[in-house]
Amino acid sequence: MTNLTKSLNYWNLAIGKGSEDLLSGLILTGCIFESEEKINFFIKDKENKELSVSSISNDNLVERCFVSSTASHKILKNELTKKFKNLEIEKRFNYELSARAIAFCYAGAIRGEDDMNIANALGGEFSEESDSATFNEVYEDSFDEEQKIIVAWSWTYNFINEPKFENDIKNQKLLDIYSEVTSNGFLGKSLPACRIEINTKSHHSKFNILCINKKDEPVELFNLKKPFDEERPIENYNKRVFLLSKIISDTRFLENTELYKTTNNLWKTVKSN
Repeated sequence: MTNLTKSLNYWNLAIGKGSEDLLSGLILTGCIFESEEKINFFIKDKENKELSVSSISNDNLVERCFVSSTASHKILKNELTKKFKNLEIEKRFNYELSARAIAFCYAGAIRGEDDMNIANALGGEFSEESDSATFNEVYEDSFDEEQKIIVAWSWTYNFINEPKFENDIKNQKLLDIYSEVTSNGFLGKSLPACRIEINTKSHHSKFNILCINKKDEPVELFNLKKPFDEERPIENYNKRVFLLSKIISDTRFLENTELYKTTNNLWKTVKSN
């Protein structure tokens, strides 16, 4: 077991009514750094003021296909709930639902998992497309004018190709990344540069992915008309269905799920950036 940081999650928590602007209802923001040994939590208010820093041991109880975190929802929710209560944010702040929302937007949701069943019973909704979780918060009854929704959304960066660093709340590398992320989003000198370019007026379709090698030279990974152009279509289905069918039917994946985990993590990283 190692304490080298494997992922960074930057989360936001907002409370609002209906479809009102989420940013205007922003209450808290923060980062979660995870390694096999530890999970470190940093919490700030909407003004970027430091509120709480804590560290717990990782229980590594859940292995997920599309998410790198191996922590159980229980320890994530319990630690966040405890910290929220200590902050004494406001009298009617729903600590537990807020903590659950952040845990789900970070670690995802697995159908049939105990915590997912609990979330469903509490009226929770989770979106894999936006890495967000929502709970209805009712103070008295369903006709209460103070009825609001709790929404948490986040972005996760997995340290795959970059040199990993010790997941310690006193590690300056960790603190620099945390400061940059919470101040500027996923921008800053400590993070890999990423840029998405879209030309909506172009008469030609093009999908390419480039990275910069150690010599600071561009290397083209993909150059297609559309993201899944190399895949054979199946009837009227989207071309990505053929790729999924190959993965599912390949007997190699029955014994070694690592073969497709790296691919899933790559697409998740590309999607989140």
